[in-house]
Amino acid sequence: MFLDASTSLVAVHEALVDEDRGLLRLAPGVTPGHDLSAFNLHSVRESLYGAILDVTLGRIDRALRTVSNVLELQYDEPGTPWHGTFPVLAESPLPAPGAAVWVDFDPNWRQFVGVGLALFIERTGAALDASFRGKIDDALERCVEGERDRLTVEYSNPALLYAWLAGWVGEHLSDAAASATSVDWCSALRAQVERDGDLAEYNSPTYDGIDLFALALWIGRPSSELMAASGREILQRVTARMRTLFHPELGIVAGPYHRAYDVDLRSSVSLTGMWWAAHGAVGTLPEVLTPSTVHIHDLYHLPLLEMALEQTGPLLECVPVLGARSHEQRFPGSVATSLVVPEGVIGLESGRRSTFAITQYTPFVLALRGSAHPVPAWMAVFADGATTSLDVTRTGSTVHVTSSSGDGSAAATIRMSSDEQLRSLLTVPSGVTTVMGQADRGGSALILEAEQSPLEFTIEIPPVFMEFFDAE
Repeated sequence: MFLDASTSLVAVHEALVDEDRGLLRLAPGVTPGHDLSAFNLHSVRESLYGAILDVTLGRIDRALRTVSNVLELQYDEPGTPWHGTFPVLAESPLPAPGAAVWVDFDPNWRQFVGVGLALFIERTGAALDASFRGKIDDALERCVEGERDRLTVEYSNPALLYAWLAGWVGEHLSDAAASATSVDWCSALRAQVERDGDLAEYNSPTYDGIDLFALALWIGRPSSELMAASGREILQRVTARMRTLFHPELGIVAGPYHRAYDVDLRSSVSLTGMWWAAHGAVGTLPEVLTPSTVHIHDLYHLPLLEMALEQTGPLLECVPVLGARSHEQRFPGSVATSLVVPEGVIGLESGRRSTFAITQYTPFVLALRGSAHPVPAWMAVFADGATTSLDVTRTGSTVHVTSSSGDGSAAATIRMSSDEQLRSLLTVPSGVTTVMGQADRGGSALILEAEQSPLEFTIEIPPVFMEFFDAE
């Protein structure tokens, strides 16, 4: 499947390249349910990653032109929150005073584009003349200096990338301040993992793949021994958890997820699905990969992942589920419990109070071998945008879900596989409004809303899991 994905990427790339603009058109699958391709927009990060692909395809001139166009788009406004980052779309208006993060600019494009620029230099080497190389170096300096004090160790994926990028700039551009910044971040991230046992952005089908990529860079292209040693230690912990929670026969990861766009890895392209496919798993990517495939833009990470695969090696092998295996993760104030059995997976979490990216929080996930084997039937609870807490606890064979918000009402969304095979496990009390619709990433979405917070409902645990729970 990984080789098929690589072949598909080349076809997708040629379909999306805008030779006149020298950038990559926004693919229809980037925004599920809303095809924006008719507006002739252009993706900045994917254009750069496509340039790295062009280098491997021998299209050096096209790659250089694309990178030149990307460099022209960087925000160079020292003292602003967007200094050093890049627009998500080439047509995005320049941020103005009062600009809203995530709406008017994405600060993480410093890391995603910056890392891509550094790897472009490594991939092209002598093909860059001094003047062009100098422009890239200046852009990389702005990526590092613009980040300032925004990140925390709890925001794992951009922090890991930033630690590597700052170290690369420090080493290759003789920037002592950047090197010191990198060392500080490596130390802080390692300390967080040693304290908590795992990355703070825990068990994310969306972002685990980025974490693996960043850690592979820490180990394979380190700027300090601290980075290399810390990368090995963190990678071993992360991959041990991923091996335990991944059900290779069903192609699904046991929850809970701190951040997720999807449950079924087949429904959209994800870096985690790509990593598993690269290590022999099947059913972790959509069967058809075209510009219309959901999240097709993430497929553009393939050229970068191929530069880092060697570091994960046997650490990410697919482990058959021959019996029950479990995992418990505790963070300050919260506990996540996961169980994997041959017939399926289940996971739940209570106590988490962070509202960052709250709509991606998925504290309950259940999946069973479906009627359309090997595609699993699944159910997951997602938080609402106004949620302040979403707790999932277990009493016997019953899971209790409590969603609270700061205003009068409370809501949650239950997403299910399209067959809705598990809906009968759900019990919703009278007085709770339910609206069923289609999820924009596939499957069904059942929205629950109570006029007064908290919203409470229950889910019955299938018997296949109770033998383990009863033995606790």
